[in-house]
Amino acid sequence: MSKLEFVGTKIPSEWIQKLKQLTKETGETQSSFVRDAIAAAIGVNQKTKVNPLRDELDDLKARVQALEQLTRLTPVVSSPIAVAKSPARPTSSIKPSTPCTGALTTGELFAALEGKGYARSLGTLRRALRGAIDVGMLPDDLAALGVTADFETRRSANPKDNSVRWLSLE
Repeated sequence: MSKLEFVGTKIPSEWIQKLKQLTKETGETQSSFVRDAIAAAIGVNQKTKVNPLRDELDDLKARVQALEQLTRLTPVVSSPIAVAKSPARPTSSIKPSTPCTGALTTGELFAALEGKGYARSLGTLRRALRGAIDVGMLPDDLAALGVTADFETRRSANPKDNSVRWLSLE
């Protein structure tokens, strides 16, 4: 490219907004974008290389747009497996229909609560109980389902031990 000279001109504010948008999308500077537009208008086939990776980026952008268009054209079909509820975890020794007596582990409590219509996941129950241990009080939704807890038993055991029986269900 030969020596560059400064040229100034006024353009409508709508064009400025569009220029800013295009330069943001392409990653080019306003100067190189205007230079390329003038080169195209006067028939000079000289694309300014602001970034040596520009061609690769343009290729990737074209591929992404092609994939987006393909996903818009491809109908999404949901499989019956996604609709059906299947247990993704091992089942507990206590079945939801079994009445619960005595102290329970968190997993056993979860299985029993599922039978009572508890809709949250085991991980959510564990997080709620972890917070309850710190404050010494069960969350309202668990207390309403009849869950009671022996916080001293839980605090005295290893925090990683999931076999601690410290919960009960009335």
